[in-house]
Amino acid sequence: MKKIMGAVLAAAMLAGTVTAADISFAYKGSNYFKAKSDNADFVQRKDCLSVGLTTEAAGVVVDFDANDNTIEADEYYGWMNFGLPLGQLQLTVGSWNGRFMNRVLTDKNDLDSEEFELYKPGVINGTAGRDSDNLTLGKLGLVGAWTLADVLPGTLMVKLGLVRLHDDKWNHNAAGKWAKGTTNEKNTDTGKETEDVTLWSWNPDYDTFMVKARPVAEVAYRQEGAFSANLAVRAFNKHSYSFGAWVSPELADTVQMTVGGTFATLKWWKAKATPIPSTSTKDKDDDGVVTKGAMAYNGGRWSNRKYEYGVDFRLRLQVTDDLSLTTMNNLSSGYDVDTDENHGQLWNMLNATYRMADNLKASFTVQSDATLFCPVPHNQKRAWDLYMTPSLIIDASERTRVSASMRAYLPDIHKFTIKNIVLTVPVIFSFHY
Repeated sequence: MKKIMGAVLAAAMLAGTVTAADISFAYKGSNYFKAKSDNADFVQRKDCLSVGLTTEAAGVVVDFDANDNTIEADEYYGWMNFGLPLGQLQLTVGSWNGRFMNRVLTDKNDLDSEEFELYKPGVINGTAGRDSDNLTLGKLGLVGAWTLADVLPGTLMVKLGLVRLHDDKWNHNAAGKWAKGTTNEKNTDTGKETEDVTLWSWNPDYDTFMVKARPVAEVAYRQEGAFSANLAVRAFNKHSYSFGAWVSPELADTVQMTVGGTFATLKWWKAKATPIPSTSTKDKDDDGVVTKGAMAYNGGRWSNRKYEYGVDFRLRLQVTDDLSLTTMNNLSSGYDVDTDENHGQLWNMLNATYRMADNLKASFTVQSDATLFCPVPHNQKRAWDLYMTPSLIIDASERTRVSASMRAYLPDIHKFTIKNIVLTVPVIFSFHY
């Protein structure tokens, strides 16, 4: 309901400005068939519907996802433009993914992540540094973007905003209040209820936008024919930040390249749990120490400071008029709160796309996802997974596309066996207007 109301509010921003609006409509339907050894089955169907309404002054977009018999508004946001004496201001409110950098996705077409881009730029499996170019991470936020053009040789953009990045893993009781309740405990011997025991838990009434909103900022510059660059900063709590910087030089018409890196530092609140005293002797040992019952989270401390990093390099070469090559590479060290360890990760991707006819393209993508070549803790499981995906992309019309792939997933390739291969056949239909 909150997401639907958010979409209605975003649409209301546009209500007074619709005179000559452009309407956009896009649909993507994905079907997945999976096979392993002798077992083959229809696995999943996903549908995505996006509707947009845009004028010169404002716009609104609502994106619906249908998955496993559930429908939800995945993205819903609206924006308004304001002319200033110097530059232009755009205010955006809602829930959306806000990225800037050139991710080199020309040959992605409608393929999903496992078929083309397994990871976004940033820290792979990171806590604070993941998807670090994404300023809003699909969360509810308000962001203002000031753009200055025609004064500098290129275009300068500065973004400032508040985004609801704070979630449960960053929680601490200074950001809200603990609510008191009761629960009936049962005797472990008889199974009968014994008494009411006091219980403390996080009160969602204090789980508000202003409690969880955190500042974000971005500076970007683009000069046509030369380069584009951006720096994105996000705050998750008062001790946790991510910094991502990328540059995309325009070396030639046949070359796309992006290089950059991410650094993140983080702390999280480690709540202290203490047993609540019980009046029942059933809940105490011979020394009078409580042995079971409810727990009160009545304090804690900040964790030690942890660090994450990631380095990205992406390149696309238009080799001939019909053949292109794309590579994506990332080396990361991401911190896992649950295991209290940094996990090293190396991801490499290579794609070749060939245009066989005006409306038909064939592509082949290989992706390697490994901890094998990175320094990792001795007690962490090392793994090296491989994805190989041949695909056909058919442009049935100017607005309609059909994609079919066969993804072979080879887990733990360094101890490869045929029976471990998982084959997935995605069939994707898309239409846009």
